[in-house]
Amino acid sequence: MSGDFFRIIDIGLGLILVYLALSVVVTAMTETVAGFLKLRAGMLAKGVRWLLQGAASDMAARNAPAGSPDHVAQQLMAHPMINGATSGPSPASHIPPRIFALTLLDVLHKVNQEAGRLSKPPTDPSFTFADAQQLVASLPDSKLKNSLALVLADAQRRTVAAEDAIAQWYDAGMQRVSNWYKKRIQTITLVLGIVVAATVNANTIHIAEVLWQDDIARHVTLDAATKMAVGTEPGAGCSPVKDLGETTAIAQAISCRTEAAMEAFTAVGSLPIGWSQDIDQIGQQKGWITLILGWLITGFALQMGAPFWFNLLQKLVKMRASFAGDGTTQGGTQPPPQTYPPAPIVAATALTPVMAAPNETPPEGPSPASQPT
Repeated sequence: MSGDFFRIIDIGLGLILVYLALSVVVTAMTETVAGFLKLRAGMLAKGVRWLLQGAASDMAARNAPAGSPDHVAQQLMAHPMINGATSGPSPASHIPPRIFALTLLDVLHKVNQEAGRLSKPPTDPSFTFADAQQLVASLPDSKLKNSLALVLADAQRRTVAAEDAIAQWYDAGMQRVSNWYKKRIQTITLVLGIVVAATVNANTIHIAEVLWQDDIARHVTLDAATKMAVGTEPGAGCSPVKDLGETTAIAQAISCRTEAAMEAFTAVGSLPIGWSQDIDQIGQQKGWITLILGWLITGFALQMGAPFWFNLLQKLVKMRASFAGDGTTQGGTQPPPQTYPPAPIVAATALTPVMAAPNETPPEGPSPASQPT
C-alpha cells in the first residue's frame, strides 16, 4: 500500500475525531434549545390541529366555534387524559395512539352535549361501533367529519373497532409530524454546528492541511482514534432533554453530555483547533473564504450527529488495520528499506584453477608417464 493512502486515512480519522467530539456538544445544545422552546410539544399540538384539519395558528383555534375542528383540537389537548398526564404546567409532548382515540370520542360526546344533542358517552360499557358513527355524524360539516366518516367506514369493512381505527389513523398522521420535527431539529443543529465550529475555530480545511504535513500529529491521531474505536460512543448513555418541566432530568442530561464532550475532547487535544492567533491574522494568512468555508464544512458535518461519526470511526479503524498487514507503520508512511553492509570480496585466483584457453598450447615438460617412479 502507498504511504499516501494511509496518510489520507489518518487525516480522515483526525477529522472524524473532531466531528465526534463537537457533535456531542451540539447535541446537548440542540436538546436544550428544543426543551426551552418546547418544540416537541408545540409540534405535537400543530400536528393534531393539522390531522383534525384545523387552523395553523393558536389564535384561530381559540376563537373557533363549537364543533369546528379547531374547537375539537383545543378541547382534545386540554383533556385530562392528555394534559393531565404531564408533569407541571408543561404541555403534552407525546400522545399514545389509543389514548388519542378514546379522548377524541369523549370530546365528540361533549361537543354534542354542548349543542344539546343526545349521544351515548364512550364511558358507557354498552358503547358500540354504531354509537361512534353517530358521534361523527352529529358533527357540523367539515373536513374532520369527512375524514372520521371515511376512517369508520373502512373500519366497518375490515371489522375493526372504532378506537383501533382512529388510533391507526392518528399513528399514520403522526409519522408525517415526526418528519416535520426532525427537519426542524436538523435546521437547529446545523445553525448551532456552524456557531460551535466558528467559536472553537474547527476549520476542516486547516485541520486536513496540518495532518497532511505533520507526521507526529498523525501518529497521535491514529492512537487516539484506535483507543476511542474500541470503547463506547461518547454520550450514548445520556438521556435526552424533553421539556423544561423536569428540571432534575434536564440538569442530569446536560451534565452527562458535558462530561461526554470533555472526554471526547481529550482525544483531539493534539489537533489544530482553537484560537492560537488573532482572527484577523488567520484570515489574512488563510484567506477569509477558506476560513469561512472550513467552518461551514464542519457545521454541516456536525449535523450528522455523534452516532454516525462513531460508527464511521470504528469502520475506518478496522479498514486501516486490515490494510496495514503489509508492514506499514502507524504513522502512515512506509518503513525505510533495510540496508546491509557490502559482502567481502574474495580473490578469485585463490579458489579458481587456471585453465588454458582453447587454442593455447600447454606448457612443455615431461609428461606424467615419463616421470621416474
